Amino acid sequence: MADIVKIAIAGLVHDHIMFWLDNIKNLKDGQVVCVYDENLPLLEKVSGELNLDKSRLYQDYNKMFDNEDIDACIVFSETSKHFEIVKICAKKRIHVMLEKPIGLNELEAAQMAEECHSSGIKLMVNYIIGFKPSLNYIKKAIDDGAIGRVLSMRFLEGHKGPQAFCSNYFCEWLFDRQKNGGGAMMDFGCYGAALFAWYLGLPDSVTAVTGTLKHTHLAVEDNAVLVLQYGNAMGTIEATWAQDLGSSDIQVYGEEGGIVKDPISQDRHFIRKSGGEWAEINASETPYGLSNPIEYFVHCISRDLPIQGIFEPQYSVMASKILDAAKESARTGKTVHIKK
Repeated sequence: MADIVKIAIAGLVHDHIMFWLDNIKNLKDGQVVCVYDENLPLLEKVSGELNLDKSRLYQDYNKMFDNEDIDACIVFSETSKHFEIVKICAKKRIHVMLEKPIGLNELEAAQMAEECHSSGIKLMVNYIIGFKPSLNYIKKAIDDGAIGRVLSMRFLEGHKGPQAFCSNYFCEWLFDRQKNGGGAMMDFGCYGAALFAWYLGLPDSVTAVTGTLKHTHLAVEDNAVLVLQYGNAMGTIEATWAQDLGSSDIQVYGEEGGIVKDPISQDRHFIRKSGGEWAEINASETPYGLSNPIEYFVHCISRDLPIQGIFEPQYSVMASKILDAAKESARTGKTVHIKK
């Protein structure tokens, strides 16, 4: 691998790419050399931000992969394009990072993970919550038995709906079941599904209800509630596009204590052992290379390190299995048991 990782961006219609442009410009070990998107205005905007020549802009990703010599690709396209892009990257041995969720369903997820593994390339799925030091602390606390055996867990993520602050490019496919795989369940429920997979593994069963409660013009759900049952534990995932205040919460309860989030500050977590006092979690901030998805992806490539934590493909495959079961449960009104 060269000293500088040459990176392609495949897709600009997921607004999250715009959050990372400053980080991309300040990369120490990597440089974006080409960009694909079908929408010329987005290409022009990003090319200006990254100072790219027009010859390195593509409206066809096949042409980009054929013409460019690249080491890695970061994908911010519609979820429905992930599968084909990853297949190309695996064939050409190009490391690839996908914005969550990994794909439309478990079948796609499992095949992408297997093809990348067989090709010897790194596959990372970006769940931005994975860069919250407190969530990594909680994982360690669970593994170390700091609160005893986990009995229950709750995850909630939501806001008042993408149309309030997302671009038309983003909303056009986010509200399309064929391109996104669903609505709020896929958008926010995938965080919870991956977190449960990372913390507790696959559940035995999933029961889910969905509804379009507020944005009734949408063809996809704006609310979803999933109940995950394990052999000796259970938990809930709540995903919403209909909560005006916006919210993010995680609670974990064990036989010997619990971990909760401050509902007001939204960025403080507390742990308590049975009979003791609540203590704030003071998880240390992550250093350069580990503090945001682009840096971390390039860091792992340039140093040939494994992708770890919630970003490992195996947890995204598990999350897809959970979400597939939830969709089936919501459709049939029945609990769906998961084959392991």
